[in-house]
Amino acid sequence: MMIRKYNNHGIFLLLFVSIFMFSACRTVESVPTKILSITPTSMVSTDTPSPTKTPLSTETPFPPHLNLSTEEISGMEIQIWHGQRDKIRQELEYLAAKFNDENKYGLKVILTGELSDIDLNERVVENATSGSLPNLIISDSFWFRQWQSEKIPLVNLEAYMDHPAWGFDAMGIAPIIDLMLSQERYNGLLIGLPLWHNPGWLFYNKTWAQELGFSNPPVTIDDFSKQACAARDALNNDADPKNNGTGGWILSTNEMTMMSWLLNHQYQNSSLENFSIDSSADSFVAVSQRLRDLYNQGCIWQSRLSEPYDYFSDRMALFYSGLFDDIQLQRMAFQNQAVKQDDEWELIPYPRMTDQGNIQTPQIYSTGVSIGIFTATAKEQFASWQFLSWLMKDRQIDELALTADGWPVQDSDDSDRYYMENANSKIVQSLEMRKYLVPVQLPVDWNISRLVLTDGFGNAFNASTLYEKIPEIWAQIQDTLAEIKNQK
Repeated sequence: MMIRKYNNHGIFLLLFVSIFMFSACRTVESVPTKILSITPTSMVSTDTPSPTKTPLSTETPFPPHLNLSTEEISGMEIQIWHGQRDKIRQELEYLAAKFNDENKYGLKVILTGELSDIDLNERVVENATSGSLPNLIISDSFWFRQWQSEKIPLVNLEAYMDHPAWGFDAMGIAPIIDLMLSQERYNGLLIGLPLWHNPGWLFYNKTWAQELGFSNPPVTIDDFSKQACAARDALNNDADPKNNGTGGWILSTNEMTMMSWLLNHQYQNSSLENFSIDSSADSFVAVSQRLRDLYNQGCIWQSRLSEPYDYFSDRMALFYSGLFDDIQLQRMAFQNQAVKQDDEWELIPYPRMTDQGNIQTPQIYSTGVSIGIFTATAKEQFASWQFLSWLMKDRQIDELALTADGWPVQDSDDSDRYYMENANSKIVQSLEMRKYLVPVQLPVDWNISRLVLTDGFGNAFNASTLYEKIPEIWAQIQDTLAEIKNQK
């Protein structure tokens, strides 16, 4: 894979213009003709098993948008837009049909899917001015921050979660893990709730590492360097010349990989809030230079294939970067490998820095797929909360998270037991690592800035980029982001 030379700001602008023009020209599914009219008001209300409304205290009266009964929303339609595909889309369709059959109030969910979250965003922006937005939206959570910043307001869900009749406690809904919930806040408002989380990992061949003389997975970058270079040496010195130049970590420069490295090479008292505006260049430069050095040594190598599974099962890579949805494909690759089918492999966190001789705790970069309610009439918001709260209780949310190959989001022993009984062993083994999730507050323009950042990170490994010029990449990234913002 060729990495573009990072020498012209215009190239980045052309990249984004091309992306958006391509996205805008794609055919998307038609939206159901009946869409609830959205008129800005306050916040949302919540759902309870019984239609009986709890008497209101005269000392602390509820605002009108929280003072509703289920009789007032009987028979309403609830529009939901999303950008999920394949098995997740099918699960959402199943859950929508189940809600339509089970709810006592005659509510009807109408689900509309787009081709991607980019298409979904375009539809939201196009419909915001006409008031033809859906009631609920399911998307990567960073889009919620962009919509809120662009005055396409989402409901603050805090009051619904805490409502004495329709809230989580009243409905018997398990709380959401605090670290995951904090990612959903923007300017003090809780604008979404996570449905599942996608953490980033290193896939690691434990059996091969032990044969190379390493009893434990790497914890620090020094450990990682030794093991990656040992794998390189083993293949360069064996009898098969075809595997020369492989062995260590397969180079990956995507957003998940970049952020995982950076989080683990920041001092723990520093913050990546509003990355990259508020963060210094130090971590980016340090990580890029260290990995470039390993790349120059051949301990990191660039794959010809788009997928790493056969390289990993063939012992041509000791590490690669991946997600939970890579697990089943990796297992299939080992089953098809006749020589080393019994290799034991695992998912490990990224190596981390040491601070004054102390090894820091792991820092897990994980992003949520979330659900939110667009600001509308009190009745529309209350009807939307009926579905959202239903989705969060019983087994619905666990089934959805499991289908999505993600982490469950609820702080619940019952939820964890369900995963232990139904999820694959690799995901189950990772559950205890949720405590190391870092709730990064991504910038409102993350859909653009992440492309510039990952392109710059990739340029650090370009043969035309001199090692000593790597510090200049950060300045070029900042200049490019500023240029794009000035064009908007």
